[in-house]
Amino acid sequence: MYDIMNRIRLIISNVGLNTFVDIGIVYYVLYRGYLLIRDMRAKQLVKGIVLLVALIPISSIFDLYMVEFILSNTFQVGLIALVIVFQPEIRKALEYLGRTSFSLSTLEKTNETSREIIKEITSAITSLSRQRIGALIIFEKQIGLNDIIESGTLLNANISSGLLINIFIPNTPLHDGAVIIKDYTIKAAGC
Repeated sequence: MYDIMNRIRLIISNVGLNTFVDIGIVYYVLYRGYLLIRDMRAKQLVKGIVLLVALIPISSIFDLYMVEFILSNTFQVGLIALVIVFQPEIRKALEYLGRTSFSLSTLEKTNETSREIIKEITSAITSLSRQRIGALIIFEKQIGLNDIIESGTLLNANISSGLLINIFIPNTPLHDGAVIIKDYTIKAAGC
């Protein structure tokens, strides 16, 4: 028991600031990877790949040489195949990384900006209601709507009552569909 306590003290005494920075970086990378995979269409395939990767050391532990050989070689060839198959998703992920700022604080809008956006949306809804025009406005929260956004016309426009009213006017190209609002912008219409 005394030996175990000495080992724990030795491990704790060797922990420095760089260890916490290292853990923080690994956590951040894994979390961002999870967020990217969560929004991908091929989520089930990624789960299968993770399972196969987990089986390689398990087969080694139980001395299943043939299974380990097949899984290892499949994994090596599979990496090349995955790059080819998931080229569009990889491109989107790299574009996302290029657009993302690396600040520690999240990009939160001020209360004043939030009030302005609510005012614009309320104004548009009131005007459309008076004209008896329906509008389907979707606000993205925790569940990603990237697949639905891609099905419509991408706008990436600032939220304004005039734009929302024009989108939902009958007999216009974007009228028959939803508007998706994400990150304080109108991401797409006609979805």
